[in-house]
Amino acid sequence: MALFGQTMLVEFWRWSYKDPITGHVCRTAVHMTADEARSYPQARRIRGTLEFRELEIDFEQSSIRRSRADIC
Repeated sequence: MALFGQTMLVEFWRWSYKDPITGHVCRTAVHMTADEARSYPQARRIRGTLEFRELEIDFEQSSIRRSRADIC
């Protein structure tokens, strides 16, 4: 039996990071979580870009599904 309807607020930020090849500081084009930003070298949150999104939790599959509003 799947438990649906449980939601949680998750922080999404835009991030700046240093390009390892050019040395330039770049910014992400989209908001992402801290876990997603770990793939960027020296990623830092950009002040003033915080967004809270309400995500649905699927306990049976231990995953978070983004709502339709997050896709737009």
